[in-house]
Amino acid sequence: MTSTIQGREQVERRFQRRDGVRASYFCVLGSFPAEDHHGDPGPKVWWFRERELLCFLACRKKHRDVHVGGDYRVDFQSFNFVRWTKIHVVLCNLVHLFVSTAMAIVQTDPFSQVPIFIKLKFDDTELAVGTAFMYRYDTHLFLVSNWHNFSGRDPQTHEPLADHGGIPNIVSCYLMRDGKFINREWFDIPLRDNDIPLWFEHPSSGSIVDVGVLPLNLQSSFKAIPVNELPLTDMTLRVSHDIFVLGYPLGLVQPMGLPIWKRATVATEPGMSSPSFLIDTATREGMSGSPVILRYRGFYMHGNSKSFGPDDWLGEGDDFVGIYSGRLGTSALEAQLGIVWKRTAIEETIKGKSFAKC
Repeated sequence: MTSTIQGREQVERRFQRRDGVRASYFCVLGSFPAEDHHGDPGPKVWWFRERELLCFLACRKKHRDVHVGGDYRVDFQSFNFVRWTKIHVVLCNLVHLFVSTAMAIVQTDPFSQVPIFIKLKFDDTELAVGTAFMYRYDTHLFLVSNWHNFSGRDPQTHEPLADHGGIPNIVSCYLMRDGKFINREWFDIPLRDNDIPLWFEHPSSGSIVDVGVLPLNLQSSFKAIPVNELPLTDMTLRVSHDIFVLGYPLGLVQPMGLPIWKRATVATEPGMSSPSFLIDTATREGMSGSPVILRYRGFYMHGNSKSFGPDDWLGEGDDFVGIYSGRLGTSALEAQLGIVWKRTAIEETIKGKSFAKC
């Protein structure tokens, strides 16, 4: 009996592309009947990770279909199951039934775990998508996004944003589950109780400051990643600095819920007393509520001194500077300027504890 064994390098590339995590792989030897439509008859070798192997066995016992590796479907009613291996290293005349790989763990940027893809819903009806993130203040955890995301209304006119006039009462969040590796799950959080908002708006400016803050009581099965608890470097934001808007333009979500990093340039003087500043970038719908990160590489000098000081450094530094709320104008061909509300506006909203009026 002969069989075509999928090469180890091909197996590693396949699974590294999916997860990029260190794992052990098992192979199962089986065959399909000649009339089966899933593939050619004869011996086959299927590769699994440990958790997929357990799923394989459980589903076979129940005679259910199951996706294997996300690439194809196996019908266990027609599959002639021949042999499987336990966790131990087992050698066979035909195949090496256990393969232990030494794949490199692909590490993501810590800030890529901060943005949360959200869906604004009325009960079970999806109205819009956007971005949010967590922020911790005085040990309390908050979900931060835009006023217009949580309200479903224009922050200037208070008219509904959707043509059908729907107003969200639930924000569904694609949250990170607690564990060693990236694993996300949808979790619904109410925005209203008997049509009364449960989230805060800016205490003095209201909806004019397009920031919404929702107190968050996170279940222990989920992981909290507040943006202000990541390693931050004290830097002064200046006009012309490069910054990054981390979100989900047009609802695009990368594998494992990772965001798109959109580069932008600070377009107006951020040191003015205004609670916001403008950035030069071509953003799209779905990025409203995105955290904005200053990432500086090179030699950084504090202040305007021309001499080196003890706080100057050479390397890379990150700082959280605010929340993106949308671009100026209604057309993508207009000024391509976006609005960022400063970090201070978020903390003022949290401290004010003023429930939204919408």
